[in-house]
Amino acid sequence: MTRSRDFAKGATRSEFDYTATAGQTTFTGNDNDSESLAYTAGQIDVYLNGSHLNVTDDYVATNGTSVVLQSGAQAGDSLVIVAYGSFNVANVVATRDLEGNEFILDDDGDTSITADTDDQIDIKIANTDHLILKGSSGDVVFQTATDAKDIKFNQYDGRTVLDINDTGYVGIANGATGSGELRIYEDTDNGTNYTGFKVGTQSGDIDYTLPTADGSNGQFLKTNGSGVLSFGTVSTTGAFTAFEYTATAAQTSFSGNDDNSNSLAYTSGVNNVFVTVNGVMLDGSDYTATNGTAVVLSAAAAANDMIKVLATNASSIATADADGAEFVLDADGDTSLTADTDDQIDIKIGGADDFRFTANTFTALSGSSIVVPAGGLTIGSTAVASTAAELNIVDGGTSATSTTVADADRVVLNDNGTMVQVAMTDIKTYIGGGTSWQAVKTSNFTAAAGQGVFCDTSSAAFTLTLPASPSIGDEVAFKDYAKTFDTNNLTIARNSSKIEGATNDLTVDVEGAGNTLVFTDSTQGWLLRNK
Repeated sequence: MTRSRDFAKGATRSEFDYTATAGQTTFTGNDNDSESLAYTAGQIDVYLNGSHLNVTDDYVATNGTSVVLQSGAQAGDSLVIVAYGSFNVANVVATRDLEGNEFILDDDGDTSITADTDDQIDIKIANTDHLILKGSSGDVVFQTATDAKDIKFNQYDGRTVLDINDTGYVGIANGATGSGELRIYEDTDNGTNYTGFKVGTQSGDIDYTLPTADGSNGQFLKTNGSGVLSFGTVSTTGAFTAFEYTATAAQTSFSGNDDNSNSLAYTSGVNNVFVTVNGVMLDGSDYTATNGTAVVLSAAAAANDMIKVLATNASSIATADADGAEFVLDADGDTSLTADTDDQIDIKIGGADDFRFTANTFTALSGSSIVVPAGGLTIGSTAVASTAAELNIVDGGTSATSTTVADADRVVLNDNGTMVQVAMTDIKTYIGGGTSWQAVKTSNFTAAAGQGVFCDTSSAAFTLTLPASPSIGDEVAFKDYAKTFDTNNLTIARNSSKIEGATNDLTVDVEGAGNTLVFTDSTQGWLLRNK
């Protein structure tokens, strides 16, 4: 049994154990462990064989050195006296040296604070040392008690908002509901604004390795595509510089400092200077740019005209290596030229890659198309004869095909100067003999133009309905399959059109009858080809 008796060390509880003799009532002096009984009246508990005794009813304890039972004990009975001391925590704990002993914080004794060594505090939680608090050269040091452990700061619901990881990184909002953000606040004397670095939605982890040394004035920070950062210099080789001049009345020559105090300079040569007047690009014949310091217009400018000169200090812009970078062509940056790989140029228009140049090949990328104006296509040295609606290309092969021609097949015909696709069914109708005979019908059936129907009325009479909204020349044929029209008639429903100029349906009651109806117009409607 754990015992704590040293009041000098600030103990709060002392325990005394006695083994009774037969009929013993008074317990005093040294106990079984040679500890002499001492207590403060009114601050003890007495237990007989583990049962808690009631003061006054079961025992008397008033003099501080003895306990007297009201009834004698039996031989071998266990009497335990627990004495409690009176003290002030601030006066005892704060002024005492625990000498490495644990300061227990919970009932089961597995959570505590211990000063294991001088100037160091160990914090134990659930019987495991977790955190060490100590000083070092005036600093306060928080240290994990075991290797490979993190220091974490969590929200009330357990979400980690700050993680000081054992591997060397500091995690922000690792478990929070939103993206992590590092905020650096300005001096509070100036305000409460901050500069934040926030993580966006990512498809994977991104690590950046910073340069090992500072860059030079004017350099920029760039990546190698794998997260390694370095300082680079903006290349001016082949890059255009803009000069802006506000013209005076009748001014033709522009040189020296422009409206922004930039002095005009360029390398004389073809394609090294471009000039716009009020935003309109001039042709090379509209100005002269030869001496490297002046541009002379062929026609004088008006007062307040805006003259812009785009000049390069390279002999040719083609001498620069873009190295995969975009050559942006518009203000919002969504139209550009890019040499993504060697011997390949991609053209981006409106934010999407539309066309690609490779060696001897021009390709329209997915979703794009190449439009050639009428008469603008040449194959080899031969111009292809075409109109806006057609392109005549003839296969020069001489071998016949064994492919079977079906009704759904189409051929290309010249319809009065326009190439159109025509279904085989339409061709058959036009040239005749193009009736498409259907399987034998035994019940009501609506025919389509160009169909022939074998009608079997041996079981019962039924109706053959003609097509709705027919066109001139449409045909429908029928035949008595079982030679039973005389007993079970076939009714031909006109479907709002006339038959032989009449507004009545046609009843066929002749054995073995067959015929073809051809549509003419709204006056006569369907006419029987054979009467």
